Amino acid sequence: WSRAARCCSNSARDGMGCLHYRAYHIRSVTGTPKSNEQKPHFDVAHPNVLVVWAGAAPQDYYMSHLPNTNVWYKTLRIRRGSRFSYQLAPNDRPGETHYTAQTDPLNPRVAYGDSSIVETPDAPDESWYARTPVVRGSITKHSLESSLLKKRRDVSVYTPPGYSPSSGPYPLLILFDGQSQLDGRMQAPNTLDNLIAAHRIRPPVVCFVSDNRGVDREQTQTYSSAMATELVPWLRSSYAISADPKDVVIGGYSAGGGAAGVTAFYYPGVFGNVLLQSGGIQVLVPLLMNASKLPVRFYLDQGLYEYGPTWAALSPDEQAVEGWFDEGIPPQGQNWLLRARLLRTVLQAKGYDAQYHETGGGHEFVHWRATLAEGLMALLGPSNK
Repeated sequence: WSRAARCCSNSARDGMGCLHYRAYHIRSVTGTPKSNEQKPHFDVAHPNVLVVWAGAAPQDYYMSHLPNTNVWYKTLRIRRGSRFSYQLAPNDRPGETHYTAQTDPLNPRVAYGDSSIVETPDAPDESWYARTPVVRGSITKHSLESSLLKKRRDVSVYTPPGYSPSSGPYPLLILFDGQSQLDGRMQAPNTLDNLIAAHRIRPPVVCFVSDNRGVDREQTQTYSSAMATELVPWLRSSYAISADPKDVVIGGYSAGGGAAGVTAFYYPGVFGNVLLQSGGIQVLVPLLMNASKLPVRFYLDQGLYEYGPTWAALSPDEQAVEGWFDEGIPPQGQNWLLRARLLRTVLQAKGYDAQYHETGGGHEFVHWRATLAEGLMALLGPSNK
């Protein structure tokens, strides 16, 4: 493969960035297989190169062949401030969708080991998690017995640099999907350390919870009770944590955001702030619409490339990527972005203190690990209590 295109950073219409997917010369077969299993050979009769997007896109993009050459190309216009992963899939065939998907060999930015990253100017600041902290907080693992859940729960607790019980009480932050928050997928400890060092947030005690996935619907309230009546009291007995709900933030991404929102809904006297990253939309809208206003603040971040079906339900000016109508995508139900906007509308109509942001990202860690810092600054900033 060799590159034969360029990337523009400005456009005259609607503040949109212009990104040209590079044109590639196909020189041989599909490239290095991901495993010992051989990939399909290059189909000389019906060759193609598919650009595979992050998220559940209803239709990915096939590159076009420049006649009488070995050059394939695809040009898209996307909004400024975007960052998302993608793959290239040579010889993609029906029934073998994305089977040959691989990194862009000409793009040095790699995500997850098998994807590449597109970034346009004004994308969310990645430095909060990417920088090596000058001073690090401490992380301690604990195992707790839950009588409500009838099991032992493993949690990890972060204490900020210089933590001392005599300096408390500290705000409390609870983040679901704790293991991915701690490891290289989210790198939340780096974000916390750097925000604290820059005095952008009040130093919190942070509990990382990893057992939020797979909770049955009928167990939702029991799980919320375990969070509010078992875990939080134990944290307060073990660490110098504020008893004021306004000092407590619960959050997560995707289904973890839903778990956070539902827990705060059932226990607003414990959790006064909710951080939602691409989550909580389906479960929270019916709950909040049929309930009185609760003393809870919300921060919501939704990715513009979290497609779901019916992206074409949006007007051309609202689409983060131009050309969806031209691609002929059929309507197949509700769009995730429209659902997020509905949740925003419900919160506004109920009079909630809610911040809502739409970011040029997908339903993925490349998006969430950069926007986590923005949510923390909004809810735990020095002047935000």
